[in-house]
Amino acid sequence: MSKEALFSVISSLEEIYQTNSNIDQQEDLLKFNNLIQENHAANSKLWINEEIARSEDIVDSKIVKAKRKIDSLNQIRNDCVESINDELKELLLTDNINLDNFDNFNSESFGSIIDRFSIMYLKSFYMSRHINNFELEESLRESCKSKLKLIEIQKSDLKSFLHELIEDIYSKRRAFKIYKQFKTYNNPKLRIF
Repeated sequence: MSKEALFSVISSLEEIYQTNSNIDQQEDLLKFNNLIQENHAANSKLWINEEIARSEDIVDSKIVKAKRKIDSLNQIRNDCVESINDELKELLLTDNINLDNFDNFNSESFGSIIDRFSIMYLKSFYMSRHINNFELEESLRESCKSKLKLIEIQKSDLKSFLHELIEDIYSKRRAFKIYKQFKTYNNPKLRIF
């Protein structure tokens, strides 16, 4: 495991999402890439189910079904973020870097930033579709173009944040803490109603 291998993964995120295959076949990164793909797959399914739940022209039972699917997918998404963090922690140990031995910490974990990048990638994908939908009004398409420019800046920033975090970890300046989400919405015993 090396810093350069992690930089390669970060640089290949869009390709990992588009091809649904492992870009870097380095054996120690296969599980890591698979977790990134699994997180993105959950986000993609979440996006679709959230659109269904917001739809005004479907029956209530389909909305309820979509909302339950959203809860299930959110659990998968959160589990993936935690697993990405855990796997990165293990990979770093092979380079004698223990995240527990740092004094300074990033406010967000590596997995959380990967998750946000996945969501920005989806925003970019769907915004591009709107731009190319000539059935939409020109003014709406132009608004989408402006938004897409900002989304692309945000994606670039997130990649930079990931690079900086890895650089800081290898330079022993700062790391990230691994927090657990403790989501309760999928446990019927913990529901309020």
